[in-house]
Amino acid sequence: MLKTVGLNQGPSFSAFLGSNQAVLTGQTKITLNTELWDTNSNYDNATNYRFTPTVAGYYQVNWYANTTGSVSLLQCSIYLNGSNTAAGAEPTTGNASQVAALIYMDGSTDYIEFYFYAGAGGGTVSAGRASTTASAIWIRS
Repeated sequence: MLKTVGLNQGPSFSAFLGSNQAVLTGQTKITLNTELWDTNSNYDNATNYRFTPTVAGYYQVNWYANTTGSVSLLQCSIYLNGSNTAAGAEPTTGNASQVAALIYMDGSTDYIEFYFYAGAGGGTVSAGRASTTASAIWIRS
């Protein structure tokens, strides 16, 4: 028998980069400051740029970023509680990276943040909804 589950049981959000952001060589936290939606006010788009859900469970997390030009060794990473927990492909050169992961969060203290790695010389991450966006949605407890 198929069990149905209501759609409004957990928080979700989607946010994007509102203006281009320079990134140095190494990991840089991306300031996704423009929300598309935030169903439970769990994403901080002004100070910490992190998602801290208040419902425990598994979350599908998606993160992609484009650059304004070719960057050496670029990579999108999802950080859980300050540690890299999922990372996308790391092409030698290019202008985009993405990562998707299913991540468990406890609903009280766990949080995720979005980082971009740039190789030698850094670069610029592109602004806009279609260029640099992250989202997370509660899947199940």
